[in-house]
Amino acid sequence: MSTGNEFIKRVVLRAEKTAFIFRLFLVLAGYVGITLWLNAIRNNSAIWFVWILIALQLFLFISIFVVCFMRTQQCGHRHAFWLFLVLAIASRVNDWELVLIPAMAVTMLVLSERNKKVSAQRQHLLPGEGDQPQKEMRTVGLSQNEVESVQEELRSGNQESAIQRIAEIQEQKRADLLVEGVDIRAMTPEIGSDIAWTDIVRHVFRVLAFDRNGTIIGPGDTVKASSLFKSYGYLLVESPIINQPVKLPIVHRDDFLLAASVFDEPQLLGAISKEKELLVTYVPKHKLPNGLIGRSHGLHYVITPRGTLDRYYEVGNDMHMRSPAPEKFFGAFVWDGEIRVQINPHPEI
Repeated sequence: MSTGNEFIKRVVLRAEKTAFIFRLFLVLAGYVGITLWLNAIRNNSAIWFVWILIALQLFLFISIFVVCFMRTQQCGHRHAFWLFLVLAIASRVNDWELVLIPAMAVTMLVLSERNKKVSAQRQHLLPGEGDQPQKEMRTVGLSQNEVESVQEELRSGNQESAIQRIAEIQEQKRADLLVEGVDIRAMTPEIGSDIAWTDIVRHVFRVLAFDRNGTIIGPGDTVKASSLFKSYGYLLVESPIINQPVKLPIVHRDDFLLAASVFDEPQLLGAISKEKELLVTYVPKHKLPNGLIGRSHGLHYVITPRGTLDRYYEVGNDMHMRSPAPEKFFGAFVWDGEIRVQINPHPEI
């Protein structure tokens, strides 16, 4: 799995895009404002003041192209200097700036939105790439050198020290992102957006909360979502395979009805909050290339004694992280006909 890698990458990409939009808006607003002010007072103000405004206007004009050029560098286009130089010169011809600057700004916003490449200046925030046996440690955010240092601790038999080392590295990466203005702790990653659906197939999560997202259940189990373009609802879930709670979208009506059947039953919900836990796994009968379900529902639920999830992922030296086997306590998966929330009081893990 590459859940940790992908989430950190998305956060860095989002921070770079937001910073670019802020800078572009700032210099564009400043340039337009100074230009309008200069045109209004040019004929009636002292010449020295007019020249100060002209110098400031020129600085902001150049800054527009510099900001856009720097963003193309971040996106991996390293030979665009001459293009922006030509655009800057052409913009000073007659009133071409009225067309060229807006067109360039829109083009850069589109390019920035579609960019999937982290800039060279931010590569240190991302986990490194290594061979397959090191994949599990890379998912928690370790670079190649950091993986090797942790492996050295493990080879020496000091497992506690290795775990502490991993925690320190993750904390440092969070601090690095915080310097960039991104607080990961304040974010809740979402499956399908920050984490790929393909990364969670057959893995098991503990349900913490149920967000109906404005969806209403009517007579005859009719389900009406608040919008055609939104999920029916969300599950807030956690699991040992990730290091923080995440939002799991409910995109099929049957999956929403099953979740609601638990959270609408006070006695059952009370038991879950004390001595039992509601577990969910994502196993679609058919799935699209991006991992999203096809026609049938994809979420399966089971109620087990509290602590089942932790024991499941601890058994066999974390073997279920590498080879998920949710059938051990979900039983045979059902996609058609009568589907329901399973109850397994004695799961055999």
